[in-house]
Amino acid sequence: MSPRADRRHAVADAAEFGRVAVMLGGFSSEREVSLDTGRAVLAALRQRGVDAHAWDPAVQPIDTFASAGFDRVWIALHGPGGEDGALQGLLQWLEIPYTGSGVMASAIAMDKYRSKLVWKGLGMPTPPFQVLREVADLERAAALGFPLMIKPAHEGSSVGMSKVDDAQQLDAAPMLASGEDVL
Repeated sequence: MSPRADRRHAVADAAEFGRVAVMLGGFSSEREVSLDTGRAVLAALRQRGVDAHAWDPAVQPIDTFASAGFDRVWIALHGPGGEDGALQGLLQWLEIPYTGSGVMASAIAMDKYRSKLVWKGLGMPTPPFQVLREVADLERAAALGFPLMIKPAHEGSSVGMSKVDDAQQLDAAPMLASGEDVL
C-alpha cells in the first residue's frame, strides 16, 4: 500500500484538493458516454470551487500526465483503459490519489468471467454461465435455457450485449459480442 493512502482526511475547503484531473473520453467503445460523464463531473467540481481540468488520453498522451502537476484524479473513463485497473495501476505507481476502486478490484470487476469465478468461489449466488470460445460452446450455452444474455467478457455497460430468446438467435449473438471483445 502506498504511504499516501494513510494520509486521508476530510476536506473542508475545495482548494485543499489541489489541481484535479478529470480523466474522460479515452479510446474505448464507451468514449461518448465517458465524455458526457466527464463533462458533468468537471462542471460540478468547478461549481464547488475545485481547480479541475479535463484530461482526455485520446487527445493528451498519457505519458505526459506525470509532469502535468495534478494532485489527484477523478476517473470518468468508461470501459477498458479506465475501469479495468490499467489507469489505476499507473496512478498508484505515480502515487496520485484517484476515485473509484483499486487496481485488483477494477481488473476483476471488468473481467466478467473472473468475476463469476470469484462469486462462485465465495459461494455467492450467481446465474449459471458459459464462456463462448468456439462453436461447440453454443450448445453448452443453449443447455442453460432461454432467454440468455451474451456479453463480451471485458467490456463495460451494454456494449456488444445481446438477449437471445431461442437457439436460432444464438448463432448471431457471439459475433456481435466478439466484434467488441474476444470471448
